[in-house]
Amino acid sequence: MADYEFKVTNLTNELFKTDDEDTSKEIKKFLNKHGNKGRNITLKIAKAKVKKKTGTYHQRIKKGKVYKNEDNAWTVRVYSNAPHAHLIEDGHNVVRGGKVIGKVKGKKVLSKFEKDYAKKFHKDCENLVDELLEKGFSW
Repeated sequence: MADYEFKVTNLTNELFKTDDEDTSKEIKKFLNKHGNKGRNITLKIAKAKVKKKTGTYHQRIKKGKVYKNEDNAWTVRVYSNAPHAHLIEDGHNVVRGGKVIGKVKGKKVLSKFEKDYAKKFHKDCENLVDELLEKGFSW
């Protein structure tokens, strides 16, 4: 089964590495909000790029739970767990009778989302830091 993901917290700073309970709640709320936005944007891109009905591809684009990753940073992911998602994302060979007769180019749905959404997300992260500092949170 394919499991492509976009990790929202590809940040180089220490923003999401906290154990403070109040700060963690704010970060979880922030990441849930952006995960939902990310899922909706990814779904729009998928519907625009993948017009042919391909099973449950569109229905299986999901937002994961907010969790701490191996670096102890809060993370959320947007992914498709459709078994053929990797074929749509990366492309595949067309095989008939055991012979390759063509190649289908990948749609790069999640890659396009990541590229388009990264700047907005980083700007919103900076705004979150400003808000948390104004509220008196510390790291």
